[in-house]
Amino acid sequence: MAALRIIDVDVEPLSIPLREPFVIATGRIDATRAVLVRVRLQDELTQRRGTGLGEAAALPPVTSCDQPDLLRTLTAASTALLGASFTGLRGLRDLIDGVAGDAGLHLVARAGLESALLFAWAQLLGVPMHRLLGSQPNDDPVRAFQVETDITIPIAAPAHMAQLVCRWRALGFRIFKVKVGRNDDDGGCEGDVDAIDAIASDAPGVRLRLDGNAGQSEAQARALFLRALEQGLTVELLEQPTPDAAPLAALSTSLPIPVIADESAGTYNDVVALAAAGVSGVNLKLVKHGGPLEAARIGRFARRRHLALMAGAMVETRVGLAAMLHVVRALSPGRQRPSRTPAADRAPSPIAIDLDTAFLLADDPFVGGYHAHGPWLTLLADGPA
Repeated sequence: MAALRIIDVDVEPLSIPLREPFVIATGRIDATRAVLVRVRLQDELTQRRGTGLGEAAALPPVTSCDQPDLLRTLTAASTALLGASFTGLRGLRDLIDGVAGDAGLHLVARAGLESALLFAWAQLLGVPMHRLLGSQPNDDPVRAFQVETDITIPIAAPAHMAQLVCRWRALGFRIFKVKVGRNDDDGGCEGDVDAIDAIASDAPGVRLRLDGNAGQSEAQARALFLRALEQGLTVELLEQPTPDAAPLAALSTSLPIPVIADESAGTYNDVVALAAAGVSGVNLKLVKHGGPLEAARIGRFARRRHLALMAGAMVETRVGLAAMLHVVRALSPGRQRPSRTPAADRAPSPIAIDLDTAFLLADDPFVGGYHAHGPWLTLLADGPA
């Protein structure tokens, strides 16, 4: 195997305005707060080249870093990487580990850098990036890999949240991730109830995923779930309603739907501990785990433990979303159909897809990576550009 040499690294701020404010239990942003990473590789034997993009996407205060931090550390890392070589996945990991330690790279920054390197490597080889993450050519008999994403409804006035559900439903979206856990200034838990009631009134029977962003108590999460059921809504899952593992586990064992850990599921060891505590699911995100390689590793562990899986993002463009779709593809061998066989013999259940944030941007400066038709995302072999 020939060594691959990094012949160019470029980083720049990536700030794309949103259609409207993105408000969650712990904060608000009006534009993406990311850094774009562009890498070019050259095979030292064949002289073939490949270019890849990666996105280091901050969402303060969910991420402990912000765009200026990412820009500073990734600029330092780009200087260290220029001219460096690696061989194979182990060499890639070792190279990034060394640079991460020297430059003090946050996991968010590492995710953008690793994604760019993997996309560049895949282009150089002429294969889709998910091959580098462990997928096999015969994994899926379906020629086109396609998934259905939800669409996020941020915290806002209840009537406006209901209007957003109706607007997106008219565009073909069928699953709505509703942000809850609002603070007292936004109406508190009563405001969450009002939002559920307004959605049920204007869009009866829709499918919801309730995301508390660690802003609820166990009792509040349970009560809101029951309220949605009383209103005739289908709730598919609860995402990180509380910050701590014990109430997440209690909800996991007492409710008939998955309870997905997000903010508390950062590292591999975090996920191992959550599984041991009895939490029923985990949300994979590149920026939490430090890139596609670790996200795929955590996803495989979750599969072995029969945890429910969700694939999400911060507020990212199609650059970050495309990288996450390759992780999903690597974790999705074969046709996925419901099964009534015992859990130990059961095929992996479909991953809940929450890769919608490019739809929330006022403009999309990138092309490729995947094709979007309403909520349906079809993965393309080539990375975003």
